[in-house]
Amino acid sequence: MDQSPAFQRDLARFKENVLAGLFRERQAREAQQVPADVLRERWRDGLAITIDQGALDPARDAARSDDEVLATVGDTSITWGDAKPRLLVATRRAALSKGATDAAAERRKVLDQLIDVPVMAQRARESGLDQDPAYLQ
Repeated sequence: MDQSPAFQRDLARFKENVLAGLFRERQAREAQQVPADVLRERWRDGLAITIDQGALDPARDAARSDDEVLATVGDTSITWGDAKPRLLVATRRAALSKGATDAAAERRKVLDQLIDVPVMAQRARESGLDQDPAYLQ
């Protein structure tokens, strides 16, 4: 079972999230006074990130397959299946705001948060956090 593609995908996702969490903790200690958007820009600098702008359009959701790629960070893809629950909540939140919030803007915030995980994991690897005892444990 440990060789199944689903298990391997889940394991890789788990490792990415642990590395991203360690990186976020370190960054929080080192840069307490730096705004989040500045940190995000700094972390993303020099990385190949693509976003399918069509991912921001809720009208296309019904026709999407779970394998449809919404964004990439280097070799890591964020698919509709990965993002669906959170993007649907963002769309619903915008609808409930009765025009006060734009669905595309809410979905972009969610996609940015999803993109942050592989970005922070890559930065964590670059800084050697993948050798940290807490991560290895």
